[in-house]
Amino acid sequence: MVDLHQLTPHKDRSASILIFISVIMLVAIIGVTFFFIWNKIKSGSGLFQPIITSTTLITPSDKLNQTGVSLLKENNYKDAEPYFNQSIQADPNNYKPHYNLGVVYASEGYFGPAITEYKKVLQINANYEPAIINLIGAETTVGDCQTSSETVQKFIKQYPDSKNIVTAHWEAADAYACLKQYESSINELKIIPVIAPNGPDNFRVYYDIGSYYNILGNYKMALSYYLMAEEEISKQPSLIVADKDLGKLYADLGASYFRNSDRKNSIEFFQKALKDNPDYTKNTYSSTLSSIGL
Repeated sequence: MVDLHQLTPHKDRSASILIFISVIMLVAIIGVTFFFIWNKIKSGSGLFQPIITSTTLITPSDKLNQTGVSLLKENNYKDAEPYFNQSIQADPNNYKPHYNLGVVYASEGYFGPAITEYKKVLQINANYEPAIINLIGAETTVGDCQTSSETVQKFIKQYPDSKNIVTAHWEAADAYACLKQYESSINELKIIPVIAPNGPDNFRVYYDIGSYYNILGNYKMALSYYLMAEEEISKQPSLIVADKDLGKLYADLGASYFRNSDRKNSIEFFQKALKDNPDYTKNTYSSTLSSIGL
C-alpha cells in the first residue's frame, strides 16, 4: 500500500521546476523583443522609419530664402535681394539663394553679377538645370556667345530628355544668331516643333525661322515660314498673340510677298500691319510702303 504522504514532496518539486522554466522563457521573450526594437531604432528602419523620414528640418538659410522667394513671385526684387544675401550668409553652400539672387540680378539687367551667382550654384550643384539654362542666356546677352553656344550644346548632349530641352534649343538658336551663324539657328529652331508639335511657342519658332531666312536672303523660305506662323494662330485658338507681334508678322509677310513679286498680297498684309503695329511697319519698311503706294 502506498503512503500518500510520500507523494507530496514530488508534486512540490515538479511545480517548482515548471515555474522556473516559465520564468526563463518569459525573460528570453522579453530579451529578444527588446533586442529587435533596439536594432530597429539604431538602424532607422522598419518600425520607426516613417517618423524619421517624415521629419523635415527647415534651416535658417532655407527660411530666409523662402521669404525672398515669396517677394520674388510678386516681382518685388528690391526687397527680395537682402533675404537671399542673408540666406547665403547663413549657409554659403545652400545653392538655392545663389540661384534666386542670380534671377534678381538678371531681372534688373545686371547680367554680370547674375552670371557670377549662376556659376556659384553650379559649383555647389553641378547638375542644377535651371542655373545652366539661365547662365547660357546671360552669357549670350553680355555677348559671350561662343561660350554660351558651347555650354548649350554640352547641355543638349548631356540632358536630351530634360524638361528644359525646348528652352535649351531656343538658347542655342539665340547663341548662334549672336555669332551670326543663322543656318545653325534655323536648325536648332526646327527641332522644337518636332519635340512639341502643338507647343505654345511654335508661332514664335516659325516667325523666327522666317526672319533668319530673310536675313540670309532666302525670301521664298522666309515667306513659307511666316505663313506657317500665321497658320499656327488659327490652329491654336487659345494662343494669344499681342497685336504688336501680329502686326510685325503681317509687315514681314508684306515685305516677303513684295520680294517675291506678289504686289497684291504685299499690299493686303501691309494694310493689316499698319493697323496692328504702325510704328514697326513704317520704321522698318518705309521705302517698300512708298513703292506700293502706302
